[in-house]
Amino acid sequence: MLRSALLAVLIVGLALCGYLTYASLTASPVAGCGFHSSCHDVLTSEWSKWFTLPVSVVGFALYASALGILVMTLCPIPEETRQQGGQFVVILMTLAAASAVWFIGIQAGVLGKFCPYCMAAHACSLIAVVLAWIAFPPQVRQATAAGVASFLGLVLLVFGQVAMPEPEGPRNAVIQLEQRLKVELRLKSPEEETTENSRPYLFAGDSVEIDTYAWPILGDPEAEFVVIDVMDYTCDYCRDASHFLDEARKQYDGKLAVIVMPLPLSHHCNAYVPETEPEHESACQLAYLAINLWRNKPEDFDEFHHWLFAGDEFHTQEETLAYLDQKYGSEFVDKLIQDDAPAQFIDEALRLADPERPKPLFGLMPAIIGKTQVSEGAFSQLEEIMQPFAVDFGPPATKK
Repeated sequence: MLRSALLAVLIVGLALCGYLTYASLTASPVAGCGFHSSCHDVLTSEWSKWFTLPVSVVGFALYASALGILVMTLCPIPEETRQQGGQFVVILMTLAAASAVWFIGIQAGVLGKFCPYCMAAHACSLIAVVLAWIAFPPQVRQATAAGVASFLGLVLLVFGQVAMPEPEGPRNAVIQLEQRLKVELRLKSPEEETTENSRPYLFAGDSVEIDTYAWPILGDPEAEFVVIDVMDYTCDYCRDASHFLDEARKQYDGKLAVIVMPLPLSHHCNAYVPETEPEHESACQLAYLAINLWRNKPEDFDEFHHWLFAGDEFHTQEETLAYLDQKYGSEFVDKLIQDDAPAQFIDEALRLADPERPKPLFGLMPAIIGKTQVSEGAFSQLEEIMQPFAVDFGPPATKK
């Protein structure tokens, strides 16, 4: 009975670690771990690695080894071999339990955030170690050996986390998308029904179609090259990317335009964000105001977009309303506030960001989506943005 219960717990733990390992190695989104959720932050933190491997790989190896040995002990084998196998299960689960305590402490004491999948895997380890010690009660010498082996294993685990140098600069990734035979996603806009001009443009391997006249844009909607900047007006990395995109537009000398696609990091208007961090409290309101200003005064959008990203601190909703009131008057500001059309724009952006799609386009913010290249995450230098652009559009022309 005990061994059957232990078997079930090990299978659950193996499945959890296997899922997290697959998601990490394939850069796939984890169900329920939206942008800037506690789960997402834990899984992308520096504590999610052991040397260069995801820590879930370690957990998967421990569970797989223990499960294999346990299955062997259930087979008709000599009793001595069975007992030896049981002691190996005890050692492996003791190490897994000690590691679980370490990672629970990291989440509670260092990160202040918890990953439900990780906590479930840790719970399996703590339950399994109790069942293993009861099912295969070791002698004093064997118990001591299990303790020593587990301690040394834990030291190696901790060393693999704290001894690794931190990566230089923020992390980002570039994904090259295969050419699609047909458009898979057409993003609609309320402006498509009223705008006089239209220019459907294909992105992401021709899988996404957007009308460049129907979305907020920096530059000419008829520009030869166009990219999408999926961003948030309360995101530090998005502000850095915006500055680099400005420089890229200069280097392409008017041939590059940027569709600004706000995707607020707030659960008030973004269902993929389960909880709103304090710094993102104004994210939805700022996105609404930016979109509505573009709809009413597109010629002023560039200036307002850059004002929102100016300075060391992000502007609050109150500061932004005061700025707009001084510039345009209270009647115009009231018009911006009362128009709920921006919600439709954000709903479309959420379709683009949907992590449940068979092949999600991105999993980090900001995300810059080009013809075939998707750059996501944090950018520390212009070259990180220019290299994907050179693949899609060729290098900028050298000015004579």
